Formats: sequence, structure tokens, C-alpha cells
Amino acid sequence: MIRGALSGQRQIIASFYATASDCTSLGYPTLKVAKAPKHGEVSVEQGTALADFGKDDARNICNGRSVPATVIYYTSEPGFIGTDSAEFERIGVRGAYGYHIFSINVR
Repeated sequence: MIRGALSGQRQIIASFYATASDCTSLGYPTLKVAKAPKHGEVSVEQGTALADFGKDDARNICNGRSVPATVIYYTSEPGFIGTDSAEFERIGVRGAYGYHIFSINVR
């Protein structure tokens, strides 16, 4: 996944959430940094995100609502301009595993 960031500024790179069809939270997915960025820092925190499900997903009634989420933040080294990357392992609230690679274009 490709993301953009402004040099030296803390920004959200991604958020992961688990929501039931009635928009209640199922809990926070667990994320672990598998490979840290070379030109910045990431943090993984519990927070909120706006739900965004596809049109065929029964949970799309939740779209635009703030839901509990595990959020990834990225901050580049001050003055860094270029491409950075970070990798994460995700375990969902029901045990599903995912591996996420983010390429971050820093300007």
C-alpha cells in the first residue's frame, strides 16, 4: 500500500477495526511492527477511525461513523524527503492473520 506523509509531521498511515453489523466494536486488532522504517518512526495506538466498508458489506451502514480502531502513525526524520517503508503483522479479533507493507512517500 502506498501512503503519503509530510516531512517531520505525525500522520496516520492506516487504521484497522472490527465492527459488528450493528456498528458495535468487536475489539481492537493487534498490530506488531515487523520492519521499522529507516527514516522515521511508527507508533501503534488504540484510537478511532471512520468506518469504510464496501457497498456489498452488511456493515456499510456504519460508514462514516467513528469506531474504535488500532491506528498506525508515522513521523519522518525532520527534513527527510523521499520514500520510506514499514511492515506490520496483524492479528484480528477473531484470529485472522495479515501482513501489511506500506511504502511512504515523504514530501
